[in-house]
Amino acid sequence: MESMNEQYKAVKKLADMAKERTSDEVLLGFIDYLFQLAKALMEKCKNLEELQAREASDKYGSSSETLKGLSGKIEALEQKAEELKAKAESSGEAPAKDAGDAGNAEATGDAKDVKDAEAKQKRRAELLEMLKQLDREDAERQTRQNGSAEPAGQECETVERTVPEDQRVCPRCGAELRHLKWREAKRLVLKRMRLVRMLERIEILFCPNCARRFRSYRRSRARANAAAEGKAESASLQRASDSASIQPASAGGAVAAGDSGDAAGSDASSSSEGLSDDGKPELEEDFCFFTMEAESMAVFPHCPVDAESLALLAVAKFEDYIPLARIERMFARGGGNLSRKTTYRWLIALGGYLAPFVAFMYGWLVTSRIVNADETPILVFREEGRPDKSVSYFWIFYGHGDGGPKVYYCLYAPTRSSSVAMDVLADLDNAFLQTDGYGGYNAVKRLEGVTGVSCLAHVRRRYHKIVKIVEEEKELSSEELDRACAACGVLKGIAEVYAKEGEIKERELPPGEIPRARDAEVRPIFDRLRREIEEAQKSTPPSGLLGRACGYALAQWEGILNYMKHPELTPDNNVVESCACRPVAMGRKNFLFFQSVNGAKAGAALYSLILTAKANGLNPEQYLLTLIKRFKHLKDGPRALWEELLPWNIKDLESLSND
Repeated sequence: MESMNEQYKAVKKLADMAKERTSDEVLLGFIDYLFQLAKALMEKCKNLEELQAREASDKYGSSSETLKGLSGKIEALEQKAEELKAKAESSGEAPAKDAGDAGNAEATGDAKDVKDAEAKQKRRAELLEMLKQLDREDAERQTRQNGSAEPAGQECETVERTVPEDQRVCPRCGAELRHLKWREAKRLVLKRMRLVRMLERIEILFCPNCARRFRSYRRSRARANAAAEGKAESASLQRASDSASIQPASAGGAVAAGDSGDAAGSDASSSSEGLSDDGKPELEEDFCFFTMEAESMAVFPHCPVDAESLALLAVAKFEDYIPLARIERMFARGGGNLSRKTTYRWLIALGGYLAPFVAFMYGWLVTSRIVNADETPILVFREEGRPDKSVSYFWIFYGHGDGGPKVYYCLYAPTRSSSVAMDVLADLDNAFLQTDGYGGYNAVKRLEGVTGVSCLAHVRRRYHKIVKIVEEEKELSSEELDRACAACGVLKGIAEVYAKEGEIKERELPPGEIPRARDAEVRPIFDRLRREIEEAQKSTPPSGLLGRACGYALAQWEGILNYMKHPELTPDNNVVESCACRPVAMGRKNFLFFQSVNGAKAGAALYSLILTAKANGLNPEQYLLTLIKRFKHLKDGPRALWEELLPWNIKDLESLSND
């Protein structure tokens, strides 16, 4: 902005110099016009920093056209100046007829005019160069605002979108639609770490029959409005004549006014045939001007990228754990300027665009027979009423069982309160809820129809921690050795449980026989393991590592045994912790935080879709591409049609390009 202020001062200085040194009205008017144009352009440049990228592009596109037109005017004026200069030179070379001081003065004046013309031409060249510099800065500013630039050494590709032949029929009157115009829009396509700029030409059709009816409707409305105005004026004259009864002539005037009012009323009734009393058509939508537009590659407004590019970005960030700053550098190596702020806005828009579908998918979670739940911390900036370093959480739920759909549901929440779990799982009925030992789920587990299941892996981790500490120490007392031996005994018993579960799984028993096999083969191991834990708890203080591990195991014991009641339950909750919480933690280590609450909500929605696609054996990028393309047509339709897009129902996935 400082460079533009300096250019503005230079233009003003040149204009002031021109006003002082020239008397040519044409050039003086041109310089004044140029000064006003530069001043208006400065105001537009200041406003551009506060506008959105699309508004900035429109405004400065028109400014660039104005500058180009002005450049043409400058060239015309330069030609005229050359003609004046040639004329002045020819007049100076002609022999003077009169001798004396008058001839010398005329020759001196011609030479001065030539010098002034040269100075004016030089100043015009400087002004033209300033305008070109302003045009270049406008283009650079548009590039920064849009977050994209044309790849180096690559031309802009043009793609035309036309309406299919079988759809070129008006749905109202059945007439054939005709071509109206083309709408052009700039697009960006991400081709495997390569940025391609495209110009999309979208065909717009119109119905000639509806257009004629629309014009007829407009004319009838205009006639009805004119008649209504005439009738109102006649009525006002009638009231005025009735109030003024001094002379007989006034009554005659009133009668004449009344006659004119009746005529106006009859004219209005004839012209408003087919309209209601207020001049509006009975079915105004029948008179609308119908148009049809070809399908665009853009997914939603103000986003120039296509569905495949959005799917690529979402999977790169939330499945491959690539930060947006690293994606920016990867595309820069391919010759494209893709700002991380721009891609961040795209992902937020994509998350908001698919949020209704994720909420629709949540309905299958609460009807699942088995629900696994866990939460993992994240860092979110710009949370209202909280400092930036406050810890927030992703709550992750996984529903499955009894042949039902496999669905993941990820939710952002600024707190770890039990109210979050209750809000999500309050509608569970006849279901198993498997979690770790966190007490935030206890209120849900106490609901009627909900059976709480605990995690054996969390019990194992506490005893494994004791063994690791003992291995690192060189000198141990007899008490520490006894505690280590007790912890090793518990770990050995847990390993036997997993080994026996593996044997039962290899037999491929029917689902109804698995609970009976567990009661016969696994329960005795748990009974022996509990006796060992109780004996170890008696020989150690409750505040020590072994004492706390034993207390935690006994508190979760009944919940651990509940997994044997359903054949699809496992002794641990690793299906959520390994498959869902670990990817979130890996992403957290790479991109560290979410910039805003909207970014965290968008991340939760995209995590839900990616994890659900993987759980149902789909390629997450291919599924997202198909979902984005088809959801555009079904978003405003009935919810029953959305079921076709669910990961366990979707068919004929879109193919990914190999570029």
